[in-house]
Amino acid sequence: MKRVCVRFFLTRSPSHTPPHPLYFQNAFSEYDFNCPLNKSVGMLRCIVLLYNRCLKAVTGSIEGGRAAGDAKTVTWNIIKATCGKAINSVTDMKFKDPRSSDSDFATYFSAVADEVNASFDELADQ
Repeated sequence: MKRVCVRFFLTRSPSHTPPHPLYFQNAFSEYDFNCPLNKSVGMLRCIVLLYNRCLKAVTGSIEGGRAAGDAKTVTWNIIKATCGKAINSVTDMKFKDPRSSDSDFATYFSAVADEVNASFDELADQ
């Protein structure tokens, strides 16, 4: 089967192959035509921070000033309700203009990371 598919595409000119819809996905958006390395790294840091804080909250590491045996149970619904604005900030990072300067990226992503940390600190205090 694989050999037939390869042979099909090798024997046809590019003008005869049907375009796949994923080839044109996000091809003309203002924020996704290019993703500089510092934007990718900043987004990844914020995503990993959110993941680690969620994992820590769900696994019961949040003690909130209580005794270790009296730690409260945190579910995804509680995280979503309490930290919803921070989660939206993390998902909206992709809309940051890729033409921004390095200092703009650093400031923006540190603000998002601070927002994530603040929302999870608020969750721990409840």
